[in-house]
Amino acid sequence: MPQMAMRGLSEAWLFKEMGDLHWHTLCKGLETPSSAIADSEGSRLYATFTRIRLALEAPLTDFRENQDLALDLAPSRFGAGMFFGDIEILGETAKAHATLMTSFAKFGEAGANTSLMKGQPVIPDGCEIPGLAAAPEFAAQYRTLRAEELPPPLFETSYEMQPVHDINGVGLLYFAAYPMIADICAARHFGPDLLSGRSTTLRDICYFANAMPDETLVYRIHAEQAEGDRLRYRATLSRKSDGKTMALIETEKTKVDLPPVK
Repeated sequence: MPQMAMRGLSEAWLFKEMGDLHWHTLCKGLETPSSAIADSEGSRLYATFTRIRLALEAPLTDFRENQDLALDLAPSRFGAGMFFGDIEILGETAKAHATLMTSFAKFGEAGANTSLMKGQPVIPDGCEIPGLAAAPEFAAQYRTLRAEELPPPLFETSYEMQPVHDINGVGLLYFAAYPMIADICAARHFGPDLLSGRSTTLRDICYFANAMPDETLVYRIHAEQAEGDRLRYRATLSRKSDGKTMALIETEKTKVDLPPVK
């Protein structure tokens, strides 16, 4: 049951599992436990997700109870500053693909989530994470998306952070909380059927910044398009305190007929 939601695969669980798999692979490749990852000056570094794109051939509800699920990750890196993971997600009745991009960050001011600075870990000789000769297109797209000017919002709402759910073990807004925050806010615009009658078929999140646990977030939908059973929309998440854009979130939800409980 921890892996399920809406009688299918839980997106919240899947994000956490993909992140854990990627994080485990990084630590193995860097030959150090997560708590000991540091730059050349000894400052502790934290792996921070910069982009996650999850694309499903069918809705999450097509992954059924009691089926086996396999996640196969292929890691890579560009220098010591950008790390990637391509994940094939294979179930008995559905499959998906995810691409993850992370960098490393350190606190500029202790405990201040708005002061994160980029850092680079020490790469051991013979690192198991294959190096790339050039940054992949996935990273170039991220830079383009970050610089893109979006149209005025069609909808706007506020979200009060829930620290016991939204904040991770090192005090940062948890990357896996973003999809759920986005869904809660989007349902205020599209209605409760977004959560009970639709399932995710695409989630593409570009992460730009973080926030303190007591921050109020502002969610804005900038574009939406409905085609057949599919609804696609682009939104941003910002800090209310200073207006800083924290994430760009593209989502596609598909209408589903939930199987009856037997």
